Amino acid sequence: MEIKVSVIMAVYNGEKYIEQALNTIITQTLKEIEILCVDDGSTDNTIEILKKYEKKDRRIRILRHLEKTDGAAEARNMGMDAAKGEYLSFLDADDFFKPDMLEKAYVRAKKTNAEVVVFDAYIYNDDTEMVCSERFLLNRQKTPNLKEFTPTECSKTLFRITVGTAWNGLFSHAMVTKNKLRFASIHHTDDQVFVYMAYALANKIAILPERLLYYRKNVPRSQSANAHLHPEAGYMAPYMLMQELKKRGIYEKYKIAVAELALEIAFWHITGMTNVENFHKLYFAMKDTYMRELGILELSKNDIQDKQLLLWRDFVMENAPEEYLLKWNSITLREKSLMIPKLSPQAKVAIYGAGDNGFAVFDFLVRLRICKVVAWVDRDYENIGFPIQCPEALQHITFDYVFIAIKADNVYKAVKTFLMEMKIPENKIHWIPEV
Repeated sequence: MEIKVSVIMAVYNGEKYIEQALNTIITQTLKEIEILCVDDGSTDNTIEILKKYEKKDRRIRILRHLEKTDGAAEARNMGMDAAKGEYLSFLDADDFFKPDMLEKAYVRAKKTNAEVVVFDAYIYNDDTEMVCSERFLLNRQKTPNLKEFTPTECSKTLFRITVGTAWNGLFSHAMVTKNKLRFASIHHTDDQVFVYMAYALANKIAILPERLLYYRKNVPRSQSANAHLHPEAGYMAPYMLMQELKKRGIYEKYKIAVAELALEIAFWHITGMTNVENFHKLYFAMKDTYMRELGILELSKNDIQDKQLLLWRDFVMENAPEEYLLKWNSITLREKSLMIPKLSPQAKVAIYGAGDNGFAVFDFLVRLRICKVVAWVDRDYENIGFPIQCPEALQHITFDYVFIAIKADNVYKAVKTFLMEMKIPENKIHWIPEV
Protein backbone atom coordinates (compact mmCIF):
# COMPACT_ATOMS: atom_id res chain seq x y z
CA MET A 1 0.00 0.00 0.00
CA GLU A 2 1.27 3.45 -0.91
CA ILE A 3 1.51 5.49 2.28
CA LYS A 4 0.30 9.02 1.65
CA VAL A 5 0.68 10.34 5.20
CA SER A 6 2.77 9.17 8.13
CA VAL A 7 1.06 10.17 11.38
CA ILE A 8 3.66 10.57 14.13
CA MET A 9 2.30 10.73 17.67
CA ALA A 10 4.58 11.13 20.67
CA VAL A 11 2.93 9.76 23.82
CA TYR A 12 3.85 10.13 27.49
CA ASN A 13 1.49 8.84 30.19
CA GLY A 14 -1.46 9.37 27.88
CA GLU A 15 -3.87 6.76 29.22
CA LYS A 16 -6.58 9.38 29.87
CA TYR A 17 -6.77 10.68 26.29
CA ILE A 18 -4.97 8.31 23.92
CA GLU A 19 -8.01 6.20 23.03
CA GLN A 20 -10.02 9.21 21.88
CA ALA A 21 -7.04 10.40 19.84
CA LEU A 22 -6.50 7.01 18.19
CA ASN A 23 -10.21 6.49 17.52
CA THR A 24 -10.27 9.72 15.52
CA ILE A 25 -7.14 8.72 13.58
CA ILE A 26 -7.96 5.14 12.61
CA THR A 27 -11.35 6.32 11.28
CA GLN A 28 -9.86 9.02 9.05
CA THR A 29 -11.36 9.13 5.56
CA LEU A 30 -7.82 8.99 4.14
CA LYS A 31 -7.01 5.30 4.51
CA GLU A 32 -3.50 5.20 3.04
CA ILE A 33 -1.75 6.22 6.25
CA GLU A 34 0.60 4.75 8.81
CA ILE A 35 0.34 5.61 12.50
CA LEU A 36 3.64 5.73 14.39
CA CYS A 37 3.00 5.89 18.14
CA VAL A 38 6.25 6.77 19.91
CA ASP A 39 6.04 6.04 23.62
CA ASP A 40 8.32 8.40 25.53
CA GLY A 41 8.92 6.36 28.68
CA SER A 42 5.33 6.14 29.96
CA THR A 43 4.80 4.73 33.44
CA ASP A 44 1.01 4.32 33.27
CA ASN A 45 -1.13 2.04 31.06
CA THR A 46 -0.26 3.81 27.81
CA ILE A 47 1.70 0.87 26.35
CA GLU A 48 -1.10 -1.60 27.08
CA ILE A 49 -3.59 0.66 25.30
CA LEU A 50 -1.26 1.11 22.32
CA LYS A 51 -0.76 -2.65 22.01
CA LYS A 52 -4.53 -3.16 22.02
CA TYR A 53 -4.90 -0.72 19.13
CA GLU A 54 -1.90 -2.22 17.29
CA LYS A 55 -3.76 -5.53 17.19
CA LYS A 56 -6.91 -3.79 16.00
CA ASP A 57 -5.31 -1.82 13.15
CA ARG A 58 -2.31 -3.06 11.13
CA ARG A 59 -1.39 0.51 10.20
CA ILE A 60 -0.28 1.21 13.79
CA ARG A 61 3.36 0.73 14.77
CA ILE A 62 4.72 1.24 18.29
CA LEU A 63 8.17 2.73 18.85
CA ARG A 64 9.60 3.16 22.34
CA HIS A 65 11.92 5.44 24.29
CA LEU A 66 12.72 3.49 27.42
CA GLU A 67 13.27 6.66 29.45
CA LYS A 68 11.31 9.93 29.43
CA THR A 69 13.04 12.69 27.47
CA ASP A 70 12.59 16.43 28.03
CA GLY A 71 9.65 17.23 25.78
CA ALA A 72 8.46 15.47 22.65
CA ALA A 73 11.37 16.39 20.34
CA GLU A 74 13.34 13.13 20.46
CA ALA A 75 10.18 11.04 20.18
CA ARG A 76 9.09 12.97 17.09
CA ASN A 77 12.55 12.65 15.57
CA MET A 78 12.43 8.89 16.16
CA GLY A 79 9.06 8.78 14.42
CA MET A 80 10.42 10.76 11.48
CA ASP A 81 13.35 8.37 11.06
CA ALA A 82 10.91 5.44 10.79
CA ALA A 83 8.31 7.17 8.59
CA LYS A 84 7.59 5.98 5.05
CA GLY A 85 4.81 8.35 3.98
CA GLU A 86 4.83 11.04 1.31
CA TYR A 87 3.78 13.63 3.91
CA LEU A 88 4.31 13.87 7.65
CA SER A 89 1.69 14.74 10.27
CA PHE A 90 2.75 15.36 13.90
CA LEU A 91 -0.19 14.94 16.26
CA ASP A 92 -0.46 15.17 20.04
CA ALA A 93 -1.93 12.31 22.04
CA ASP A 94 -4.27 14.52 24.05
CA ASP A 95 -5.95 16.13 21.04
CA PHE A 96 -8.66 14.72 18.79
CA PHE A 97 -9.40 15.18 15.12
CA LYS A 98 -12.10 15.64 12.52
CA PRO A 99 -12.53 12.51 10.37
CA ASP A 100 -11.57 14.23 7.10
CA MET A 101 -8.59 16.19 8.47
CA LEU A 102 -5.82 14.21 6.78
CA GLU A 103 -7.70 13.81 3.52
CA LYS A 104 -8.41 17.53 3.19
CA ALA A 105 -4.83 18.46 4.05
CA TYR A 106 -3.39 15.88 1.65
CA VAL A 107 -5.68 16.87 -1.22
CA ARG A 108 -4.78 20.53 -0.64
CA ALA A 109 -1.07 19.69 -0.75
CA LYS A 110 -1.36 17.71 -3.99
CA LYS A 111 -3.64 20.22 -5.69
CA THR A 112 -1.34 23.16 -4.96
CA ASN A 113 1.97 21.28 -5.13
CA ALA A 114 2.77 22.73 -1.70
CA GLU A 115 5.41 21.30 0.60
CA VAL A 116 3.62 22.65 3.67
CA VAL A 117 -0.11 22.85 4.36
CA VAL A 118 -1.36 24.78 7.38
CA PHE A 119 -4.91 24.48 8.74
CA ASP A 120 -6.89 25.83 11.68
CA ALA A 121 -8.13 24.25 14.90
CA TYR A 122 -10.61 24.59 17.72
CA ILE A 123 -9.65 25.03 21.36
CA TYR A 124 -11.18 22.39 23.62
CA ASN A 125 -11.18 23.33 27.31
CA ASP A 126 -10.54 20.15 29.27
CA ASP A 127 -12.02 21.66 32.44
CA THR A 128 -15.30 22.98 31.04
CA GLU A 129 -15.58 20.78 27.90
CA MET A 130 -16.34 23.95 25.94
CA VAL A 131 -15.16 24.42 22.36
CA CYS A 132 -14.11 27.80 21.02
CA SER A 133 -12.07 29.29 18.19
CA GLU A 134 -9.08 31.58 18.59
CA ARG A 135 -7.22 33.47 15.89
CA PHE A 136 -3.65 32.72 16.98
CA LEU A 137 -3.59 29.11 15.74
CA LEU A 138 -3.92 30.34 12.16
CA ASN A 139 -3.45 34.10 11.88
CA ARG A 140 -5.14 34.87 8.57
CA GLN A 141 -4.20 38.55 8.80
CA LYS A 142 -0.52 37.65 8.35
CA THR A 143 -0.84 35.86 5.00
CA PRO A 144 -1.01 37.58 1.60
CA ASN A 145 -4.11 35.58 0.71
CA LEU A 146 -6.05 32.53 1.80
CA LYS A 147 -4.77 30.30 -0.98
CA GLU A 148 -1.07 29.57 -1.34
CA PHE A 149 2.16 31.54 -1.43
CA THR A 150 5.93 31.30 -1.42
CA PRO A 151 7.69 32.16 1.86
CA THR A 152 9.29 35.29 0.38
CA GLU A 153 5.86 36.74 -0.38
CA CYS A 154 5.32 37.31 3.34
CA SER A 155 8.92 37.32 4.55
CA LYS A 156 8.27 39.92 7.29
CA THR A 157 5.36 38.05 8.88
CA LEU A 158 6.20 34.45 7.96
CA PHE A 159 6.77 33.31 11.54
CA ARG A 160 3.51 34.75 12.86
CA ILE A 161 1.18 32.86 10.50
CA THR A 162 0.87 30.34 13.32
CA VAL A 163 2.36 29.97 16.80
CA GLY A 164 4.74 27.37 15.40
CA THR A 165 2.86 24.23 16.35
CA ALA A 166 3.48 21.14 14.24
CA TRP A 167 0.09 19.52 14.83
CA ASN A 168 -1.89 21.87 12.55
CA GLY A 169 0.25 21.25 9.50
CA LEU A 170 1.24 18.70 6.88
CA PHE A 171 4.90 18.57 5.77
CA SER A 172 6.50 17.07 2.68
CA HIS A 173 8.65 14.15 3.78
CA ALA A 174 11.05 14.74 0.90
CA MET A 175 11.48 18.43 1.82
CA VAL A 176 12.08 17.59 5.49
CA THR A 177 14.63 14.90 4.61
CA LYS A 178 16.42 17.02 2.00
CA ASN A 179 16.88 19.88 4.47
CA LYS A 180 17.65 17.60 7.44
CA LEU A 181 15.02 19.26 9.63
CA ARG A 182 14.80 18.09 13.23
CA PHE A 183 12.85 18.95 16.35
CA ALA A 184 14.89 20.81 18.95
CA SER A 185 14.87 19.80 22.62
CA ILE A 186 13.43 23.00 24.08
CA HIS A 187 10.73 22.78 26.72
CA HIS A 188 7.21 23.55 25.31
CA THR A 189 8.64 25.19 22.16
CA ASP A 190 10.33 22.13 20.67
CA ASP A 191 8.36 22.33 17.43
CA GLN A 192 8.91 26.02 16.62
CA VAL A 193 12.36 25.70 15.01
CA PHE A 194 11.24 22.73 12.92
CA VAL A 195 8.00 24.39 11.80
CA TYR A 196 9.42 27.82 11.01
CA MET A 197 12.40 26.37 9.15
CA ALA A 198 9.95 24.29 7.10
CA TYR A 199 8.05 27.49 6.29
CA ALA A 200 11.24 29.27 5.21
CA LEU A 201 12.52 26.38 3.07
CA ALA A 202 9.27 25.21 1.46
CA ASN A 203 8.72 25.84 -2.23
CA LYS A 204 5.14 26.81 -1.39
CA ILE A 205 2.86 27.03 1.65
CA ALA A 206 -0.85 26.33 1.22
CA ILE A 207 -3.46 27.60 3.66
CA LEU A 208 -6.50 25.48 4.45
CA PRO A 209 -8.81 27.87 6.34
CA GLU A 210 -10.80 25.16 8.09
CA ARG A 211 -10.77 23.98 11.71
CA LEU A 212 -9.86 20.32 11.48
CA LEU A 213 -8.76 19.33 14.98
CA TYR A 214 -9.49 20.02 18.63
CA TYR A 215 -6.52 21.24 20.66
CA ARG A 216 -7.01 20.26 24.28
CA LYS A 217 -6.30 23.09 26.73
CA ASN A 218 -5.80 22.97 30.54
CA VAL A 219 -4.09 19.60 30.65
CA PRO A 220 -2.03 19.71 33.90
CA ARG A 221 1.00 17.72 32.70
CA SER A 222 1.24 19.32 29.26
CA GLN A 223 4.35 21.26 28.30
CA SER A 224 2.43 24.51 27.79
CA ALA A 225 0.84 24.25 31.23
CA ASN A 226 4.30 24.35 32.80
CA ALA A 227 5.82 27.03 30.56
CA HIS A 228 6.37 29.40 33.49
CA LEU A 229 8.94 26.98 34.94
CA HIS A 230 11.19 27.34 31.88
CA PRO A 231 11.91 31.03 31.23
CA GLU A 232 14.86 30.22 28.95
CA ALA A 233 12.48 28.80 26.33
CA GLY A 234 11.38 32.35 25.49
CA TYR A 235 14.87 32.94 24.13
CA MET A 236 16.08 29.57 22.87
CA ALA A 237 13.50 28.93 20.13
CA PRO A 238 13.96 32.24 18.23
CA TYR A 239 17.74 32.13 18.87
CA MET A 240 18.07 28.62 17.41
CA LEU A 241 15.84 29.64 14.50
CA MET A 242 18.09 32.64 13.83
CA GLN A 243 21.21 30.44 13.89
CA GLU A 244 19.66 27.91 11.50
CA LEU A 245 18.69 30.65 9.05
CA LYS A 246 22.19 32.10 9.21
CA LYS A 247 23.75 28.70 8.62
CA ARG A 248 21.67 28.31 5.47
CA GLY A 249 22.42 31.85 4.26
CA ILE A 250 18.84 33.16 4.34
CA TYR A 251 18.74 35.07 7.63
CA GLU A 252 18.75 38.56 6.07
CA LYS A 253 15.63 37.64 4.12
CA TYR A 254 13.72 36.82 7.32
CA LYS A 255 15.50 39.14 9.79
CA ILE A 256 12.41 41.23 10.60
CA ALA A 257 10.26 38.10 10.90
CA VAL A 258 12.67 36.62 13.46
CA ALA A 259 12.80 39.82 15.52
CA GLU A 260 9.03 40.22 15.45
CA LEU A 261 8.55 36.59 16.49
CA ALA A 262 11.10 36.97 19.28
CA LEU A 263 9.34 40.08 20.57
CA GLU A 264 5.98 38.33 20.61
CA ILE A 265 7.40 35.23 22.37
CA ALA A 266 9.21 37.38 24.94
CA PHE A 267 5.99 39.25 25.70
CA TRP A 268 4.04 36.01 26.01
CA HIS A 269 6.60 34.50 28.40
CA ILE A 270 7.00 37.51 30.66
CA THR A 271 3.25 38.06 31.01
CA GLY A 272 2.74 34.38 31.80
CA MET A 273 5.38 34.08 34.51
CA THR A 274 3.88 33.04 37.86
CA ASN A 275 7.19 32.22 39.54
CA VAL A 276 8.82 35.40 40.93
CA GLU A 277 12.39 34.11 40.67
CA ASN A 278 11.90 33.04 37.05
CA PHE A 279 10.18 36.35 36.27
CA HIS A 280 13.23 38.31 37.46
CA LYS A 281 15.60 35.94 35.70
CA LEU A 282 13.81 36.33 32.38
CA TYR A 283 13.27 40.08 32.77
CA PHE A 284 16.97 40.84 33.31
CA ALA A 285 18.03 38.38 30.62
CA MET A 286 15.78 40.17 28.12
CA LYS A 287 17.14 43.59 29.06
CA ASP A 288 20.79 42.55 29.13
CA THR A 289 21.00 40.00 26.33
CA TYR A 290 17.88 38.75 24.53
CA MET A 291 16.60 42.01 23.06
CA ARG A 292 19.98 42.82 21.50
CA GLU A 293 20.98 39.34 20.30
CA LEU A 294 17.63 38.66 18.67
CA GLY A 295 17.49 41.95 16.80
CA ILE A 296 14.49 43.22 18.74
CA LEU A 297 16.11 46.59 19.47
CA GLU A 298 16.39 47.22 15.74
CA LEU A 299 12.63 47.11 15.22
CA SER A 300 10.88 50.40 14.48
CA LYS A 301 7.26 51.39 14.04
CA ASN A 302 7.79 50.88 10.30
CA ASP A 303 8.86 47.26 10.83
CA ILE A 304 5.99 46.07 13.00
CA GLN A 305 2.31 46.96 13.03
CA ASP A 306 1.65 46.00 16.65
CA LYS A 307 2.39 49.26 18.45
CA GLN A 308 1.58 47.68 21.80
CA LEU A 309 4.53 45.29 21.46
CA LEU A 310 6.88 48.16 20.65
CA LEU A 311 5.58 50.14 23.61
CA TRP A 312 6.14 47.08 25.81
CA ARG A 313 9.70 46.60 24.52
CA ASP A 314 10.64 50.20 25.30
CA PHE A 315 9.08 50.01 28.77
CA VAL A 316 11.06 46.86 29.63
CA MET A 317 14.33 48.41 28.44
CA GLU A 318 13.80 51.58 30.46
CA ASN A 319 12.37 50.21 33.72
CA ALA A 320 13.16 47.77 36.51
CA PRO A 321 11.04 44.62 37.00
CA GLU A 322 9.37 46.10 40.11
CA GLU A 323 8.24 49.12 38.08
CA TYR A 324 6.96 46.76 35.40
CA LEU A 325 4.79 44.90 37.90
CA LEU A 326 3.47 48.13 39.41
CA LYS A 327 2.99 50.26 36.31
CA TRP A 328 2.75 48.28 33.08
CA ASN A 329 -0.83 47.01 33.46
CA SER A 330 -2.05 50.42 34.61
CA ILE A 331 -0.32 52.11 31.66
CA THR A 332 -1.81 49.75 29.09
CA LEU A 333 -5.21 49.94 30.79
CA ARG A 334 -5.15 53.73 30.71
CA GLU A 335 -4.11 53.89 27.06
CA LYS A 336 -6.67 51.34 25.98
CA SER A 337 -9.48 52.87 28.00
CA LEU A 338 -9.07 56.15 26.13
CA MET A 339 -10.62 54.47 23.08
CA ILE A 340 -13.48 52.71 24.87
CA PRO A 341 -16.54 54.56 26.24
CA LYS A 342 -17.16 54.38 29.98
CA LEU A 343 -19.35 51.37 30.66
CA SER A 344 -20.95 49.75 33.64
CA PRO A 345 -20.15 46.06 34.26
CA GLN A 346 -23.82 45.36 33.43
CA ALA A 347 -23.64 47.04 30.01
CA LYS A 348 -24.34 44.68 27.10
CA VAL A 349 -21.99 45.09 24.14
CA ALA A 350 -21.87 43.52 20.69
CA ILE A 351 -18.58 43.48 18.75
CA TYR A 352 -18.44 43.83 14.98
CA GLY A 353 -15.15 42.60 13.51
CA ALA A 354 -13.09 39.45 14.05
CA GLY A 355 -9.70 40.52 12.75
CA ASP A 356 -6.70 41.31 14.94
CA ASN A 357 -8.42 44.40 16.35
CA GLY A 358 -11.66 42.53 17.01
CA PHE A 359 -9.84 39.88 19.02
CA ALA A 360 -7.96 42.58 20.93
CA VAL A 361 -11.22 44.36 21.83
CA PHE A 362 -12.86 41.09 22.86
CA ASP A 363 -9.89 40.11 25.02
CA PHE A 364 -9.75 43.55 26.64
CA LEU A 365 -13.47 43.69 27.49
CA VAL A 366 -13.69 40.12 28.78
CA ARG A 367 -10.37 39.85 30.61
CA LEU A 368 -10.87 43.12 32.50
CA ARG A 369 -14.62 42.56 32.93
CA ILE A 370 -15.42 45.97 31.49
CA CYS A 371 -18.91 44.86 30.43
CA LYS A 372 -20.88 41.89 29.16
CA VAL A 373 -20.15 40.81 25.59
CA VAL A 374 -23.43 39.43 24.28
CA ALA A 375 -22.54 39.00 20.59
CA TRP A 376 -19.55 38.93 18.26
CA VAL A 377 -20.22 39.21 14.54
CA ASP A 378 -18.30 39.39 11.27
CA ARG A 379 -19.02 38.99 7.56
CA ASP A 380 -16.46 36.18 7.42
CA TYR A 381 -18.25 34.22 10.15
CA GLU A 382 -18.46 31.00 8.15
CA ASN A 383 -14.67 30.74 7.73
CA ILE A 384 -13.85 31.93 11.25
CA GLY A 385 -16.34 29.70 13.04
CA PHE A 386 -17.70 29.67 16.58
CA PRO A 387 -18.30 31.98 18.44
CA ILE A 388 -18.46 34.47 15.53
CA GLN A 389 -21.99 34.99 14.17
CA CYS A 390 -23.37 36.61 11.03
CA PRO A 391 -23.98 40.38 11.34
CA GLU A 392 -27.71 39.97 10.76
CA ALA A 393 -27.90 38.21 14.13
CA LEU A 394 -27.77 41.66 15.73
CA GLN A 395 -31.40 42.12 14.71
CA HIS A 396 -32.37 39.45 17.25
CA ILE A 397 -30.03 40.34 20.14
CA THR A 398 -30.54 42.91 22.90
CA PHE A 399 -27.50 45.15 23.47
CA ASP A 400 -26.66 48.64 24.69
CA TYR A 401 -23.81 49.31 22.28
CA VAL A 402 -22.14 47.83 19.23
CA PHE A 403 -18.38 48.36 18.95
CA ILE A 404 -17.02 48.36 15.40
CA ALA A 405 -13.55 46.91 15.96
CA ILE A 406 -12.10 47.68 12.54
CA LYS A 407 -9.03 49.82 11.85
CA ALA A 408 -9.75 51.02 8.31
CA ASP A 409 -11.81 54.22 8.20
CA ASN A 410 -13.58 53.37 4.94
CA VAL A 411 -14.58 49.92 6.19
CA TYR A 412 -15.84 51.38 9.46
CA LYS A 413 -18.04 53.84 7.58
CA ALA A 414 -19.48 51.08 5.41
CA VAL A 415 -20.25 48.94 8.47
CA LYS A 416 -21.83 51.88 10.27
CA THR A 417 -24.09 52.52 7.29
CA PHE A 418 -25.02 48.84 7.23
CA LEU A 419 -25.88 48.86 10.95
CA MET A 420 -27.99 51.98 10.67
CA GLU A 421 -29.87 50.38 7.76
CA MET A 422 -30.73 47.63 10.25
CA LYS A 423 -32.34 50.37 12.39
CA ILE A 424 -29.58 50.37 15.02
CA PRO A 425 -29.51 53.89 16.54
CA GLU A 426 -26.39 55.90 15.74
CA ASN A 427 -25.78 56.71 19.43
CA LYS A 428 -25.37 52.99 20.09
CA ILE A 429 -22.59 52.62 17.49
CA HIS A 430 -18.98 53.23 18.57
CA TRP A 431 -15.82 52.90 16.52
CA ILE A 432 -12.83 51.28 18.27
CA PRO A 433 -10.07 51.70 15.67
CA GLU A 434 -7.29 50.30 17.83
CA VAL A 435 -6.77 48.67 21.22
